[in-house]
Amino acid sequence: MVEIQINESDFVFEEKQYTIWKDLCLKIAKYLAIENKIISIAFTDEETIALLNSQYRNKSGVTDVLSFPLSSLHSEDKILGEIVISVPIAAKQAPNYGNTLAEEISFLLLHGMLHLAGYDHDDAHRGLMREKEKELAKLLALRKR
Repeated sequence: MVEIQINESDFVFEEKQYTIWKDLCLKIAKYLAIENKIISIAFTDEETIALLNSQYRNKSGVTDVLSFPLSSLHSEDKILGEIVISVPIAAKQAPNYGNTLAEEISFLLLHGMLHLAGYDHDDAHRGLMREKEKELAKLLALRKR
């Protein structure tokens, strides 16, 4: 069984929305054959995500989502990893894709889950991850980007 934990933050959404996002992550986990893992989700601000981006990726500036894999799909470790989403960045870019904030966060969760499952968008794997992202977005009826 996969457990989705949403960390407390300064950004508070309706309980119903958290349930929708948890269910979405469980569907993605099933599709990606993620089993017996814990996935943590954190919502943060621009300052914090910029700091994390600098500390862990050596990249300056803000980003919309970061994924921190802590184990592999096949390891015995229970915690798979954490997905960190910048709510202000998601809110700013949502209109560019015709999304509501909730829809944009759903797409960012999909993107983060793919990273936790081992997909990457470096030069060697960019097409594979993008195709998997499109496939899952269609399957889950998420707006296209």
